Amino acid sequence: MAVLFGAMRRIWGVRVELTGEEELGAAPGGPLIVLMQHTSLVDTLLPTTYLTARRGLKLRWVLKKELLVDPCLDIAGLRLPNAFVGRDGSETGKALARLRQLATELPGDEGVLIYPEGTRFTPSKQRRALARIAEGAPEYLDAATALRRVLPPRLGGPLALIEAAPEADLVFIGHIGFEGLASLKSILSGDLVGRVVRLRFWRFTRASVPTDKAALVAWLWARWAALDAWVDAEVLSEGVALDHKGERP
Repeated sequence: MAVLFGAMRRIWGVRVELTGEEELGAAPGGPLIVLMQHTSLVDTLLPTTYLTARRGLKLRWVLKKELLVDPCLDIAGLRLPNAFVGRDGSETGKALARLRQLATELPGDEGVLIYPEGTRFTPSKQRRALARIAEGAPEYLDAATALRRVLPPRLGGPLALIEAAPEADLVFIGHIGFEGLASLKSILSGDLVGRVVRLRFWRFTRASVPTDKAALVAWLWARWAALDAWVDAEVLSEGVALDHKGERP
């Protein structure tokens, strides 16, 4: 996938600007739990480019099980230590057990990557997420409503990974530049040409991460809010128009 992203950069003239890469430390830098913002099909190429190809960090992925319709992911993905989970909550217990297994005894050259939002950001999904929180977890509604550029995090998965990997540091990844690229058609249409992608890493040592669950939940919300604030500031500073025309209702 890193080769594919490199080809896309050359063909479409995409420029990438990195911030915080020095925070990752010596390569490969694991074990790590990586929590990444999700806006597009294309941003799934970033971890393999900047963590795996560049740093040698082997990643285990937490992915939606709908992706198993792709023969490549079905065959290769299931042969590797990845977790394909449902998003409807019907098998939450099994999914969390799979995530704990995935993160147990991570070697120093490996990490687990999860998208805490559970899906790509769109305004319509943001409204649905807020409605879900208002109904089921109103204590987080104020924090969720304050988020402008990212969806509220679903913390069940991240908490399971953190619990199962007590020695792993946490890395958060935020980015702008891939908004509106919701399908292969939108990518091939030329919308990607000349884009500037900005990528930001934050690393937190495990010693700085709270161990009490309530404090950890509050800390994760605060970190996600800080990521959102960075995205918002980057968007405003560049006057970027975040186009979500490819969103599904």
